[in-house]
Amino acid sequence: MLLLLPLLTFVLTLVNLAGIQSKRAEPSNRLAFLQAAAFVGAYMVVSAELLSLFGALNVTGLSLAWLAAIIAIGGWGWRESWLSKGRAVLARSFPSLGIFEIAALSGFGLIIGLLFLVAVLSPPNNTDSLLYHMSRVAHWAQNQSLGHYATGYQHQLTMPFFAELTILNASVLWGSDRLANLVQWLSLGGTLIGVTVTAKILRANRIGQLASAAFALSIPMGLLQATSTQNDYVVAFWLISLACYASLRAVRRLTLNEELAFGVALALGLLTKGTYYPYALPIVLWFFIHQIRSYGWRKSLVRGSLIVIPVLVLNLGFWARNLATFGGPLGPSESVTSRVFDPREPMAIVSTFARNIAMHFVTPSEGLNAEIVHRLNSTLGAFDPDSADLQLIWRWNHEDLAANPLHVILVVLTVLGLLFGRRRLPGRPLAEYSLVAGATLVMLSIVVRPDVWGIRLQLPHWVLWAPVFGIVILNLRGRYVASAAVIALLLAAVPWTLFNSTRPLIGMQPDPKGIEIPCFLSCTHVGSILEVPEVDLLFANWRPLEDSSVRAAISLRSIGCKDIGLRIDSHDKEYWFWWLLEAPQSGMRIESVYPLPELAHLSDPDFRPCAVICTICGDRTELHGLPLVEDYGEVKLYVGDTYSPTAY
Repeated sequence: MLLLLPLLTFVLTLVNLAGIQSKRAEPSNRLAFLQAAAFVGAYMVVSAELLSLFGALNVTGLSLAWLAAIIAIGGWGWRESWLSKGRAVLARSFPSLGIFEIAALSGFGLIIGLLFLVAVLSPPNNTDSLLYHMSRVAHWAQNQSLGHYATGYQHQLTMPFFAELTILNASVLWGSDRLANLVQWLSLGGTLIGVTVTAKILRANRIGQLASAAFALSIPMGLLQATSTQNDYVVAFWLISLACYASLRAVRRLTLNEELAFGVALALGLLTKGTYYPYALPIVLWFFIHQIRSYGWRKSLVRGSLIVIPVLVLNLGFWARNLATFGGPLGPSESVTSRVFDPREPMAIVSTFARNIAMHFVTPSEGLNAEIVHRLNSTLGAFDPDSADLQLIWRWNHEDLAANPLHVILVVLTVLGLLFGRRRLPGRPLAEYSLVAGATLVMLSIVVRPDVWGIRLQLPHWVLWAPVFGIVILNLRGRYVASAAVIALLLAAVPWTLFNSTRPLIGMQPDPKGIEIPCFLSCTHVGSILEVPEVDLLFANWRPLEDSSVRAAISLRSIGCKDIGLRIDSHDKEYWFWWLLEAPQSGMRIESVYPLPELAHLSDPDFRPCAVICTICGDRTELHGLPLVEDYGEVKLYVGDTYSPTAY
């Protein structure tokens, strides 16, 4: 029930903003939705940072923070009559729909509903989530603070954290991680709203907006990520929000509320993932070009404070913690450098761009994949030594590796339409938006070092292109072709909705039973989520390690030990142990007793575990003064009351 508090905060904010916009000639409830998401997200960050300072980032602190927001927003809206005006605006905002629109929206609803089912029934099992996304959430909940802590994996501390902070709120207020996957799922829904309102701003009618939404919804990587605790869809949501306000700025001047929402969307995107930095740059430049044209340099700089201040305020805590611990706002300089591409000449950028596109045309044939890699290396390898690192791995339904070949082809066709059919397309803003959307992938190729997993980082770019597709197909091919495209794209989304490799609604197994079919192009890692035990889903990507981890957890529960030490390294999936022990809700405390050397000073000197889980102890029969009591192969368990932090 406590989870209703942030939901009610959002609803009240949305109604208030709808009431404020009621004075405009054409109020947009979808714009109000994007603003409400930005402002509520900003409040969540500020309140969490303040609660964290006092060690009060717990169910009581969060509940009081959201209750205070409800009282303040509700009281303000009632006094200014925004609530009553907003209710009236929202009540009359539902348009009459035709048969096709009802059918299309039903298709959208079915796919989104199935994804909701997958998200709720599946535990977090993405590899990065197990390594750091969910592990950091568990540590924050245990410590009741966002402060840095001793860990063997610095990503838990250095990576931007907005998506995980949202998961923390949901998990603490709900009492478990059951709803953790819904953060990305909600981002999918918000992204579709952002895509359609952007298409409307760029002069698409309802069919064009539906085509834009169908393009965005059917991106394979997006369908797979929408039920995980990764953060690329959260990035996509803040990016399309940013692009929406920049598009609006290309059409008219923004209100102060809208400019502030632009700044908050920028701030929260930066606080979500490092890839947002290169993605946002072309959009911010486009926005300021129009600001300067309207207001001149001096006034544009003054109004720019509405953007700069949210960026500084909302990111200050994150930057300060990293600066204090690692000497840099984004973490150790060598870690940042390792992820950044350093092109020596323009052709190196062309090579990286080509590699980013080539990953979408991976095939089931290893020989053909090797030939594609060879051709790229022979053509561009002289300009980009890193091109030899290109790997094409066929995993059509895996959330880290799924390609989007159809959408790449549709983008190419859309670009041709822009070039040869521009006289039939609406206005200059569309052309500008298209250039900016294309520039985002170029910026990603310039800044981010590509690797085999980099295909998932491109999701926000393909989402950003969706409004262009909807407008071009509508204006160049007509209403009926655009309508057919909506149906075709919704049908194209079905395989990735049903056959997620690690969270399938319908399993694909060599010997199918129950809700399973024979393997098609590849098998799913597990059977249907409707039949498979949750613990098997948790280990879907790493089934050989399940037995040893589960047996260790059962043993720990049986001995009643409440203080658990971890001696693991950065390759171990730490969140497995939190999930299996139901910590910290179960009262068990889990701390690393083998942190990175530079983080050792963050260890609690009074922590004396009665058991240590170890994955890197070899043949040792004693650890920190504790004897080895169980050896499960991959996991060893040392138990006793003689723990010594100095006895290795």
